[in-house]
Amino acid sequence: MPVPTVTLPVSTGAPPARGAPHVSSREPTALLRPLAELSPAERAAWARLCERSAPPNPFWHPDLVEAAAGLLFDRERAALLVAVQGREWVGCLPIELVLRRPRCVVRALVHPYCFNATPLVAGARPAAVARALASALVELRPAAVWLPDLVDCRASRALLSGLLAQGDYQVVFERRWERSLLSRAVASSRPADRLARKLRAELRRRLRRLEEYSQGTVAAVLRSPDRATLQTILTLEASGWKGSAGSAIACDQRHVTFFTTVLRRFAARDALFLVTLEAAGRPVAFASALAAGGQLFGFKRGYDAELARFAPGRLLDLEFERLFLETRREQLVDSCCSVDNDAMAPLWPDRRAMRSLLLARRGLAGSAAQLAFSAVRCARRAADVRGQRRARPCPRPR
Repeated sequence: MPVPTVTLPVSTGAPPARGAPHVSSREPTALLRPLAELSPAERAAWARLCERSAPPNPFWHPDLVEAAAGLLFDRERAALLVAVQGREWVGCLPIELVLRRPRCVVRALVHPYCFNATPLVAGARPAAVARALASALVELRPAAVWLPDLVDCRASRALLSGLLAQGDYQVVFERRWERSLLSRAVASSRPADRLARKLRAELRRRLRRLEEYSQGTVAAVLRSPDRATLQTILTLEASGWKGSAGSAIACDQRHVTFFTTVLRRFAARDALFLVTLEAAGRPVAFASALAAGGQLFGFKRGYDAELARFAPGRLLDLEFERLFLETRREQLVDSCCSVDNDAMAPLWPDRRAMRSLLLARRGLAGSAAQLAFSAVRCARRAADVRGQRRARPCPRPR
């Protein structure tokens, strides 16, 4: 079902095109733009906003969102809440309108490869921009709003306060957690020094064993997403439990298309950090990260399950830090690990506060949305369990 035409009192139409007279505005205005109707000028304004946003968020870059459209979500139900000042975009929150009677439910446009749903906010007054986005969201009069995986920062807090102040909403579900973060200052120290002595000794032993097994040296290599490299990392990711469970990227051609498109588009802007660990020239693990606003964000990683006894993934983590310091200018790396599985916590000491929120309108419509949300969560857990029991191994990538 397509995004409906919505008239917002705070704005009318798209931002002025290049060459149009500049219109100064003390307060940002907001508008709703269907993703399927964006013009080239609007897409360019969106990309420029991604470069200026604080906090940065590569998962809301058009290179990633548009690659997912039609593959991971329905493009016709996707839209952008946009805050505009003059002729430039200063705020953006991609959303999906799930239309139900009597009112719609709005959720951030997340999918399995989106690990950060914090709105894009730029300009000298980020709180005002976030409030403009909240105003536009309230004007849609949704029964509920689902905002998962928000960085607990000024922008997300202003968005929440705007929703609570301007609409008759209440927080009916909230989850807070922290995920590991690596700053350049911490990375400048030896990674092994942050590990327990016993673990350091164990990793040295496994490195020696891997060198003996492969009869060659073990080294980390920076890669570009050429055809051979893409096939290699898809094979590595599918070699373990994800391949057996049917949840690896290679198990679904739509996901393969999305993943390869994103890596190539980000690499074209020098916004991709892709590293493989190779034993005697054989890739045994990989890690990838996306760059935005002076930060790196973990994307996908994997290792050869046949060599799990040598801990190739953890060995690569140590080399990942070294190459980050030597080859990149970003100031920190967000692990983007899930709430239940932060694999980098033993190695990366810093933390980033995160939160997920469900807001529902007071009254029967909000109560119904809250019950539906709980039912969907339970159904997904049950489906995951059934899927793990019935999953078939995915085919080997070609």
